[in-house]
Amino acid sequence: MRRDLGRLPRTLVWLARLPLCGEPELARLLGVDEHAARRETHELAKRGWVESIEPGSPELELRRLSFVREEALPTLATALGVALADLPRALPVRLKDTLDRLARVEITAGVNRFFADLAADVRTSALAELVDARSLPLAVSAPERWWPPGVVGYGCLRAGNLYAPLLVTWDRAAAPDLQRRRRVAAWSAARTAVARRWGAEGLPPILVVCPSERELSVWEQAILRQQEDGGVGRMDVLLTTGEELTRHGAGETSWRVPGRSQMESLMERLGWGTPPPVTRVRMPVSFDALPEPPRRTASIRAWAATLAAVDTPGPIWQGVGVLALSTGATDRPLIEWIARHPLMSARELAALLNESQALVERRLEWLLRCGAVSAAATPASEGERNQSTDRYVVTELGMRTLAARAGVPPTTFARYGGVTVPEVARPNEPARIIRHAKHTIGVNRFFARLTRDARRADWRLEEWRNEAESTRRFVAADGRTSWIRPDSSGALTRGRDSCSFLLEYDRGTLDGGDYPAKFEGYRRCFAAQEWRGDFPNEPMLLFVCSDDRAEGRVVSAGRASAPGLPLLITSEWRYESDTRNPAGLLGPIWREAGTGSVSRERWPRPRGSGLRSSVCREPSDDESDGENCER
Repeated sequence: MRRDLGRLPRTLVWLARLPLCGEPELARLLGVDEHAARRETHELAKRGWVESIEPGSPELELRRLSFVREEALPTLATALGVALADLPRALPVRLKDTLDRLARVEITAGVNRFFADLAADVRTSALAELVDARSLPLAVSAPERWWPPGVVGYGCLRAGNLYAPLLVTWDRAAAPDLQRRRRVAAWSAARTAVARRWGAEGLPPILVVCPSERELSVWEQAILRQQEDGGVGRMDVLLTTGEELTRHGAGETSWRVPGRSQMESLMERLGWGTPPPVTRVRMPVSFDALPEPPRRTASIRAWAATLAAVDTPGPIWQGVGVLALSTGATDRPLIEWIARHPLMSARELAALLNESQALVERRLEWLLRCGAVSAAATPASEGERNQSTDRYVVTELGMRTLAARAGVPPTTFARYGGVTVPEVARPNEPARIIRHAKHTIGVNRFFARLTRDARRADWRLEEWRNEAESTRRFVAADGRTSWIRPDSSGALTRGRDSCSFLLEYDRGTLDGGDYPAKFEGYRRCFAAQEWRGDFPNEPMLLFVCSDDRAEGRVVSAGRASAPGLPLLITSEWRYESDTRNPAGLLGPIWREAGTGSVSRERWPRPRGSGLRSSVCREPSDDESDGENCER
């Protein structure tokens, strides 16, 4: 007779409820140590019930995450006493559900960790127990769902005869703010229909876990606005951040009610009452009377790798899941860079990633085969005459994979997520060159060079935002709506010093009449200090011009229209081809338009706060560099 460990059925059901659980999470759900959880997942895998993968995410620890194999579902349905056709409506166990959670593995891992921590917290307090928790299945059609749109997890606590259900949604920093506002509006629209399924007890609270205080503020404002309009008045929403959960625990004082500053305990905010109208999943007693599930010759990762490398189009959900499985922690940042900053070359990507160009080219070859990126042949730029001119753009499949990771619908992500997806005429053809390709390439060249120059001086490019991410609309003090649209923005850091900047790249296609309106927008932005939501200190406005004539036009316009702005101007040749300037972009190449001086200064030289006087002029022959810097 086969050996049957006592906790195996419980372990299996938890993996069916919360696929891609790691052993530390299973240990807290089961109330055992991690070694015991590891033994049980190993036994389940040996018997053919589950399979494990290691997440290909740079954000997650490299450890095994387990899920129920699709071949085991008929036997699992028998063990649970559920018809096989009904099983996917109760538990997220289909291949489609598994691939969906693999595509958004960071969200999946976050939700699993939350429920595991909640189970441990309430067990320690001895006040309640977590009797149910599950990742919500895809097999339930939208009209039949008993949860609001965008909710990804359900849990239920029990204290004696009282039950407290709750719903969970997980926010990601890559999601645009518009998506957060739309989700609150969708909750308001669906509130009546969904609440009807919960009966007199009403909808349970929705717990929103945000990446930081900035996103929490967006959620809070959206919820309060809907409440003012009568939208989510009876819907209880609690907010927190990942940092607060780590610091205080899921069941402790770490939750904020919109409109209140005081943090509250989850246990006190939950509604305790009768059992919720959600189908329970009973635990099987033993596996002894059940046959072992059939085995599969290839693992799911091997299956995905084979499918990714052949041109066999399938359903889009399968393509997204296969791409997520066939790319690793080093591939995904590469897709992200290309999506947000199209038309970068392998050389530029290598500089940004601080890796060898040969290694980056090998990864690009694999991403091309997987269909995540596409090559866009462009004319060679100055300094690249003897190098490959291939530049890369993200494909529709690559964009959809990023959208899944962000937890955002692909159409919303493509339009508002700060990514660029060029049109492709036919499959396997090069992507059409993006409009203003030379301008885009010039901006890319600037940031690649800045990355290399900064690294040599012990600075680091902390952030690079593209045009969509840098554009800001705001209401100035006079009540007028204004906006700025820099070509990019970013921040350098060195130890505790930080230097923020906005970039305008001028190819010489503007004339003098184009600058006053542009500088007026920046003047109003700086006067209103609208940069505070994006940067820790006042950014420098950098103008990089294609040649000296363009630089001269910007200098003249800056003197007339931008007095008082923290404005520095240079020409591209001064950091690309001037052999007298080995420091490149951090050398003495920058002019201040407002001073009327023709001297060139270095940038950056931060003093710890503010950047208006945080530059250093090039010393004269009888002065030392350090003596002339403003400290």
